[in-house]
Amino acid sequence: MARLREWWADGRLRVAEAVRTAEGEELLVTHAGLTLDSWQRLNEPMSATEAAEILEGRPDLIWEKGAHGRDGTAGPLWAESGAALHEPWMGYRGVVPFGQIHGHSTVVRFAERTWRCTGRVRHRATVAWHERHVHVRVGGRVFTGVDPGHGRGGAAEWRPLVLDDARVTAPADAPGPA
Repeated sequence: MARLREWWADGRLRVAEAVRTAEGEELLVTHAGLTLDSWQRLNEPMSATEAAEILEGRPDLIWEKGAHGRDGTAGPLWAESGAALHEPWMGYRGVVPFGQIHGHSTVVRFAERTWRCTGRVRHRATVAWHERHVHVRVGGRVFTGVDPGHGRGGAAEWRPLVLDDARVTAPADAPGPA
């Protein structure tokens, strides 16, 4: 955590980026995903661009770990897929404003090809096993988890997520730490 704080302080760490796909869809890219609770604490930005810009100035949310990773109050560096990220958004009665791309954790165990989530998430998910991508449909949007398997042993096979003709929309020149 100290190293991440150091990188944040000197501008080497970006917490969020927003991209617009060739089809015009906005996606928020973070390490672990933006939970419903964190989005609400950002005053519910309706675009990924706005969410990314606000997140860069909110270290109070960035460093929030919650009681544990499955805690919906965990910030975009610590939230766990499934319980903290997908489940609350699936229960949200409003419009899910944008799709997301995240890493950090996944709702499957790639090596065993087994699930680590509830049936509700599982029924809305598709897995690209060789690529190590999980796509979960959430309120008309897609949350994509990418797991290159860089853990202790590394994955034998994975593919980057490629968004042809997408462009970064935010943050253009993110401010330093607040």
